[in-house]
Formats: sequence, structure tokens, C-alpha cells
Amino acid sequence: SVFYLAGKFNFELGIKTAFKNALGPSSEIQENIKNEEHRKKIANHEAGHAVIAHELGFKIEHLCTRYAAGAYGYVKMKYKDDTVRQNIVEAIAVTNGGPEIEKILYGERPFHGHFGKNNVYDDKIAFDMATKYAEHHPGEDHWVLLEEGRDLAREIIAANLPAILTLGEAAYQKTLISGKEIGDIIELARAKAINGPALSL
Repeated sequence: SVFYLAGKFNFELGIKTAFKNALGPSSEIQENIKNEEHRKKIANHEAGHAVIAHELGFKIEHLCTRYAAGAYGYVKMKYKDDTVRQNIVEAIAVTNGGPEIEKILYGERPFHGHFGKNNVYDDKIAFDMATKYAEHHPGEDHWVLLEEGRDLAREIIAANLPAILTLGEAAYQKTLISGKEIGDIIELARAKAINGPALSL
């Protein structure tokens, strides 16, 4: 999940309440938190968001992979000017980062079950961003914006898979990672990838 700070059209969208309502009863939440496989998926999911945000120049405050404020995990970052079309496409790409990396790593983009709810929520954020922008800009098609954002996410993931996997492992081991640490981890992974065998999709 992604927490956007600021933004003219307020794309935070009541994220805490909406996400908490989507997760289900507290007993299910506690069970998921203790599940190692679930925690690893959360870490990789959030790493997908964070690496795309980093590559697109968003200012990241931190990445969190512990249950807090009604979310299993999230990336908190500052939003760009949401009256600019390219910024909307880039923000949609960031929201696609988590679900798209799941598809690559696990062969699926689940929409059902407790982990699939994360993807449903990310898709809602992307859809609302595209729809609100289109409403204020006649001639824009929200479906085109969504497709461009998804394609951009896939392009960045393809070029940065080693960094996402490295950050995912770090996020699994450490539940709170600062924006600076994220940048350092990505650069270290990139350096290793240059000097070692390449990973491909």
C-alpha cells in the first residue's frame, strides 16, 4: 500500500479506515502477521512500490512492513503535483509496483484471500487517481492513464529486479526502513548486479 502526503485532490483517500475495513477480523490479521510466507510477500510487495517510487524521484519517508494504522505494510512518500499528467502516470506506476512484483515472483496477482486484499486496495488507489484526474481534465481517458502507469511499472521492475529482491529481503529482516536507507540498498544492489550475474524476468 502507498501513503501519499499532500496532493491537490487528496489522494490519501481515507487510507487507514478503508484498508483496515478490507483486511477482515483482527484474528485473521494476527494469524497473517505470524505467517512467515505472508510476511515475505508483504516485504516484496512493499519493495516493489518503493523501488519504483525511488526510480521516479518521489521523496520516500519510509517503508514499513509491520502492521500499523490498519495496514500490513506501506510506503510513505511525498506526492508530486497532481495537476500534471505525467505525475499521475508515475503515481499510478508506484501503486502498481506491489501487485506487479507479486505476479513476477509468485506467478499470480491475487485478488482473493487476505493477501489479495492488498492488491484490491492498490488497484482502488490507482483507479481513483486516474478517475479524479480525468474528471478535471476533459479529453483524458482514465483507462489510458491506468494502462500507461501499469506499463511504466513493468518497465521499471524489469530494469530493477535485483534491487527489488534485495530491498524485499531487507524489509523482511527490518520492519522500518528510512528513505535514505532505501536509496542506499538500491544502489548497493545495482552495483552488485553490474559486477555479478544478471537477473532477468
